[in-house]
Amino acid sequence: KTLLFIAHSSSERRKGFTELLQTLQLLTDLSPEVHYHVIGFGVQKSDLKKLHIPYTNMGKVDDEELIAVGYSAADVTIIPSLEDNLPNTILESISCGTPVAAFNIGGIGDAVVDGVSGYTSPAGDTADLSGNILRIINEPDLAEKSRKFAVEHFDIRIQAKRYRELMGSIA
Repeated sequence: KTLLFIAHSSSERRKGFTELLQTLQLLTDLSPEVHYHVIGFGVQKSDLKKLHIPYTNMGKVDDEELIAVGYSAADVTIIPSLEDNLPNTILESISCGTPVAAFNIGGIGDAVVDGVSGYTSPAGDTADLSGNILRIINEPDLAEKSRKFAVEHFDIRIQAKRYRELMGSIA
């Protein structure tokens, strides 16, 4: 199973790289029969060596098509952020049909709806996060649900309409 993690730098504490390592260790302990592979965007290669499971380091990627291929290749995008708002990585992931496992902080719960576009865990709860990754892997229809949710709620035309309505209500 392919897992995706994205961070400009794994040394950015708020992105939860330490929690990612803990989550992946728990995940491999929970399901030793499953073969995992991590794709890392923006992550430093030396940090990925700490994973002790196969990984592909994509480094910094600016090509939108390559980014979409990365999301589409993954079974799950993991967002172990400890501090964040509503990361674009979530919207990009679910738009590509890749469900998200994330800590429920900031605006993450607005886009990661349990059983629809992925699953959220309490902040810092790596055991719950690893369990949610397994849930996503075992719910193959979640990919289609997450894509549908993204289109219905985050399409640019829908967002523009909402902004127009908001501005109209303020004026």
